Amino acid sequence: RQMCIRDSVYIELPPGDCTEGMCGKLNYSLYGTRDAAHNWEKEYTNTLTAMGFTVGLSTTCVFRHAARNIDIVVHGDDFIILGTGWDIQWVRNLLAAKYELKMRGVMGSLLNPGCTKEIVVLNRIVRWGGDGIEYEADPRHAEIIISELGSKGSKAVATPGVKCSNPDTAEPLNGREASQYRSLVARANYLAQDRMDIQYSVKELTRRMSCPDSEDWVALKLSLIHISEPTRQEAI
Repeated sequence: RQMCIRDSVYIELPPGDCTEGMCGKLNYSLYGTRDAAHNWEKEYTNTLTAMGFTVGLSTTCVFRHAARNIDIVVHGDDFIILGTGWDIQWVRNLLAAKYELKMRGVMGSLLNPGCTKEIVVLNRIVRWGGDGIEYEADPRHAEIIISELGSKGSKAVATPGVKCSNPDTAEPLNGREASQYRSLVARANYLAQDRMDIQYSVKELTRRMSCPDSEDWVALKLSLIHISEPTRQEAI
């Protein structure tokens, strides 16, 4: 679906079509530009509101259909729908009439035909259990951190986040090491929104991102040595 561009955006023309001193001006949104994301948000918002949904007040990515008791969260081109099987199918049919869709799956009681017990939503593992819904943080981030730290198979410590006992002996990390420290802490900080068990340790590590030293690197390894252990959070 082509959408007209809002602002003046110019691009380099591809070889064979370019002339020295000339460039192209977009008439329609190009994938990857800010206008493309804005126009897509405007497009699906208009579609959902026409279906009777109301846009959320705290965030425009949340929608609710009061009459049918349906909630939708949109992340890019991913639509997460909460409702009965009939209502989810109603939403799907209306969206499929306008867009090309791929249904990843429907979670629900295994007594309902076609329902699954586990699904990946925005790289998080969501499971339907007897006591409610659980989700597990994206395991890839933990795997990358463990791999870069070289601590696979190491035992967890009882007191992660303990402050350095010999700050006078610490030496500043070199450029490559400091960059790796910031990268790992930033990844852990993102993961911490789903891993409450590492939130305190990561908070302490972020304090040293501007100028990390050798003791900070030790603290990083001690704090994240157990990060590969999956932690499940109760969602509902």
